[in-house]
Amino acid sequence: LIRKQPQELLLVIGTGVSAAVAPGIPALCSWRSCIEAVIEAADQLEVLHPGDAADFRQKVSKDRDLLVVAHDLIRKMSPRTGDAKPNFFQDCLMEVFDNLDQHIQHPALLLSILQLMERGTMVLTTNYDNLLEIFGQQQHKAMESLDLKDKDKVLQ
Repeated sequence: LIRKQPQELLLVIGTGVSAAVAPGIPALCSWRSCIEAVIEAADQLEVLHPGDAADFRQKVSKDRDLLVVAHDLIRKMSPRTGDAKPNFFQDCLMEVFDNLDQHIQHPALLLSILQLMERGTMVLTTNYDNLLEIFGQQQHKAMESLDLKDKDKVLQ
């Protein structure tokens, strides 16, 4: 990697970057914490029936397969009709990660990533949060987010 030029690299990052930059946010530290935070947001926003919220809290604390729990939670919170209703799961994620930029304690990592991007490195993130994008805007660095569901953009 030392001999590679930045434009020859594809940097794939996950929530570990956000967790390192904003360590005070439990939802960034683990899948379990993230799911618990989404359930709490859903409960506060009254997206889930209180009984469903209690059931999901129990599943998160007992089940080992958090992917199944997350899948079931998304299905429970997603509209079942074909109309343009909001995706309540995404709304709850936005609530969980609202004002994330105010919790930045260690910006050096994000600065390093932005510097690599300026030199041509492509960055792919698996994060639910948009901390890198927000930080980039604060630094006046334009970047484009790509939704992997947008096949035309992906193929470009």
